[in-house]
Amino acid sequence: MTILINCIFMAMIEYPVFWIEYIFIVCYTVEGLIKVLCRGLIFNRFTYLRDPWNWLDLVILICAYLSLWFQLGSISAMRTFRVLRILKAFVYIQALRTVAGALLDAIRRLRDVIVLAVLMISIFAIVGTQLYMGTLRHKCITIENFNVSFNHSELENKWFQHVQNTDNWYHTKSGQPLMCGNGTGAGSCPSSFFCIKDTNSNPNSNFTHFDNFGGALLSSFRLIAQDFWENLYNLTIRANGTPHFFFFFFIIILGSFFLINLIIAIVAVSFIHTLNKDKQEQEEEAESDDKNEQNNIGAGRKNNLEDQSREVTDIEENEEKGENDGMILSMTFSIESYNRDQAITVLYTTFCLS
Repeated sequence: MTILINCIFMAMIEYPVFWIEYIFIVCYTVEGLIKVLCRGLIFNRFTYLRDPWNWLDLVILICAYLSLWFQLGSISAMRTFRVLRILKAFVYIQALRTVAGALLDAIRRLRDVIVLAVLMISIFAIVGTQLYMGTLRHKCITIENFNVSFNHSELENKWFQHVQNTDNWYHTKSGQPLMCGNGTGAGSCPSSFFCIKDTNSNPNSNFTHFDNFGGALLSSFRLIAQDFWENLYNLTIRANGTPHFFFFFFIIILGSFFLINLIIAIVAVSFIHTLNKDKQEQEEEAESDDKNEQNNIGAGRKNNLEDQSREVTDIEENEEKGENDGMILSMTFSIESYNRDQAITVLYTTFCLS
């Protein structure tokens, strides 16, 4: 509830009153102290710092205190660091903790798959560079308004300027330049337009091409991720011909379907593994609590038995001491009786002699 209220206040431009921030900091501090007092700090197994989620809690608390003293220019560090408090929800909502743990575990498990993905994308990028370098620069250009009366020295420069002028290109209804090619099954140009190579302009602001390894790598990743991949497919097929369908078939099957599903499968396995691990930790913690409770009960019983045994021993010692005292008194009485009789005998003998 405190985290939810804090998030509501963080959504505001300014707090209604300035001391609300201090209330939240005090609440989080008291919460941390209670956890440390109840569970211990670090030495036992289930103590405060043995739980990695409490590390996040501690970092957020430290940032909250640091934000009280430091300013980042005109932007308060308090407003910067307090956004991290939203992450405290991961500490208390088990479902969020499970999902976050599964993602972190999946990243560790995806190391080999990431290497495989980079290798596969690189292979397709190299193949695409060899097959389609410069083909996406083909455009349908008119030559009706091109004056060929220039001399030979100016002709090449004027032709370059004519080709680069987008007003001479044929555009579709969507405003995009029409792609064309001279290969088998490639797209053709309308009448009075000719397919001209190397216009130095690639589709999508020169981001879609196979002219170098970097551009081919980006285009291959786009195909594997299926990010508007049909546009790249249509442009390439129109510029090169329908037989190049097989390149896209293999990259979609091997890259998109196989590789992406492999990544999803690993994430799912990590999620199941994290669920089982959390369940096992909860069972171990419950067993540990039960064991500690039984140990406390056993220790209490042992102490009671020791107290009872000590009481019995004291009683027996007192009884023995009482018996010894009785014997001493009897002996003292006997001695006194003997001495009194002997004194009487001596007095009687003295009296008779006199």
